[in-house]
Amino acid sequence: MRSMTAFGRGQSLCEKEDFLAEIHCVNSKRLEIVITLPGELTEFDPRLRKIIAGVISRGRVSVFISCQPGYDRGRVFRVDAALAKQLKSAYDELRKLLGYEGDADFSIIASRQDLITADTAPADPENRWLAIHSAVEAALSRLVAMKEAEGKNLKAVFEEGLAEVDKIVQTIEKEAPASLDKHVEKLKARIREVSSELPDNHERILREIVILADKLDVSEEIARLKSHIGQFRAVMDDEKPCGRTMDFIVQEMNREINTIGSKADDLVTSKMVVRAKAELEKIREQGHNIE
Repeated sequence: MRSMTAFGRGQSLCEKEDFLAEIHCVNSKRLEIVITLPGELTEFDPRLRKIIAGVISRGRVSVFISCQPGYDRGRVFRVDAALAKQLKSAYDELRKLLGYEGDADFSIIASRQDLITADTAPADPENRWLAIHSAVEAALSRLVAMKEAEGKNLKAVFEEGLAEVDKIVQTIEKEAPASLDKHVEKLKARIREVSSELPDNHERILREIVILADKLDVSEEIARLKSHIGQFRAVMDDEKPCGRTMDFIVQEMNREINTIGSKADDLVTSKMVVRAKAELEKIREQGHNIE
């Protein structure tokens, strides 16, 4: 089980360039990938998306790739000799024209930005891709490690919440028969009060009691709740992404609790229903952080 929120950074060196990859992931209902690349590297965008989609299934993923020249690995500079000679000749001519003595000031010539340029011959595209790929893989590895670590922390939170819901369900199950008996006894007492006004139809009266008892019975809801709790725990141990499944199970648990609440007419069960809904809401909110 992995969290959706995480960060990872990776670096890699190419023959003439240094690549840095940073990957941020935050909550989202579906997978969204946003990649920021230098203009000359946009050709690698489709390949990067494929790699990321193979590792992350849900969340908004922001990928930043930067490229810096590798000056420390023999990067050379080129001097435009022809331009240098033309500049010196032009300055000498200007000096003579204005009547100044001496040679042209070297610093003026050297200050021209276009006189000395870095060797911009691009690296081999496949080598660039291998370097970018390596940086991204390193970033993804750190990102996944952070996701899994946070997932373990969230699992402890889920276990605590599920244990509380389990206790509440047990309390409701224990109180259910007594609550049902109270309802039936109330109905019988009311029937006895008005028996003189009713026609002699005991069979119909008994049938109505059975129907009422069936409507108030919560044994099926309790059984489904227990099953959902077990399913939730099993999903947490699954190797596959489970965020969407967990969200669905919590919805089903809420539906069963709401049904019990609509049937309940005793104070203890009503209180348990409120507590269960509060715990399920906590679980649901934390479930939004799961990939």
